[in-house]
Amino acid sequence: MRLIPRPIHRYSDRQQGLVDGAIFLMAHSTNPEIIMVIELVREAEKSVWKAGFSRCAFAEVHVELDGKDVWSQPHINQTGSGETYSMFVRPVQPGELEEK
Repeated sequence: MRLIPRPIHRYSDRQQGLVDGAIFLMAHSTNPEIIMVIELVREAEKSVWKAGFSRCAFAEVHVELDGKDVWSQPHINQTGSGETYSMFVRPVQPGELEEK
């Protein structure tokens, strides 16, 4: 996968201690697979970087930092209503994709 270098959203809230935040996508070809959120947060007298990840795919996904696995999710075959990520699949009917 490759990191798409431009964030899809950038934000901050200095009054709440959020110095800077950005949402990035990691993609396989042009398909987003992982959402990555990175924030610089002010805690007491220092600033701390924080990161979080969420899946956008059925595939098994891993995020590594300095050669160490920091986040991973197993392959899934389907999603349920209680999942944080849902995908709905509907079989194509014969002739449905033919041009009319």
